[in-house]
Amino acid sequence: MGIGDANDHENVLAESMSFAARKQAQGMKRYTERAANAPPFSRHGKEEPMTTEERLDRIEHVTAAIAEDRRADREENRQLWRDTQRQINELSARVVQMGDELREADRRLGNRIEQIAEEMRASDQRARTAEQELRDRITSLVSAIGQLTARMGVPPQPPAQG
Repeated sequence: MGIGDANDHENVLAESMSFAARKQAQGMKRYTERAANAPPFSRHGKEEPMTTEERLDRIEHVTAAIAEDRRADREENRQLWRDTQRQINELSARVVQMGDELREADRRLGNRIEQIAEEMRASDQRARTAEQELRDRITSLVSAIGQLTARMGVPPQPPAQG
C-alpha cells in the first residue's frame, strides 16, 4: 500500500458513515410503512369505536413491530461496530507496518550515506596523493631543468613578468 491508501481508508470510513445514515433512514421508513399498513382504530373498516381489547391488541401489534425494528437496528449497529473495529485494526496494523518500512528505509539510507562518505574520503585521499606526486614531479623536473641549463652554460633568467 502506498501513501494514497490513507485516502482509500478515509473513503471507506465515509462510506460506512453514510451507510449508517441510510440504514437509520430505512429503519424509519420500515416503521412508518408498518404503521401505515396497521389496521385502523376502528373495527373491521367500520366507523365504530374499538373496544379496549382491540386497542390493546393494536398496541401489542405496534409494540411488537417497534421491538422487531429495535432488534434489527441493534444487529445492524453491532455489525457496523464490528466492521468499524475491523477497519480500525487494519489501519492500526498498516500504520505499524508503514512505521517499520520507514525505519528500514531510514536505516538503508543511513548506510548508503555512510558508504558514499567513505568513498568520498578515499577519493579525496587518492586526489591528495596524486597531487603530491605531481608536485614532487614538477619540483624534480624544475630542478633537473635547472641542472641541465647550468651544465649547458645558459645563465638563469628571471621569471617573466605577467
